[in-house]
Amino acid sequence: MSGTEADRDPRLRMWGPVCQAVALLLGPYAEVVLHDPETDRVLQIWNPMTTRRAGDPSL
Repeated sequence: MSGTEADRDPRLRMWGPVCQAVALLLGPYAEVVLHDPETDRVLQIWNPMTTRRAGDPSL
């Protein structure tokens, strides 16, 4: 996660460190994904195990 992404979305600044900590605790066995419920999109992924990327549908 770059600094510019966190600057654009305050949710990444708030929840990013939590998601990163969970990914470190559960890695390499878990993919941690932060979702945007308003747009039903992925905001960020830590420890990616799939081909999903930020901006993809949350499915």
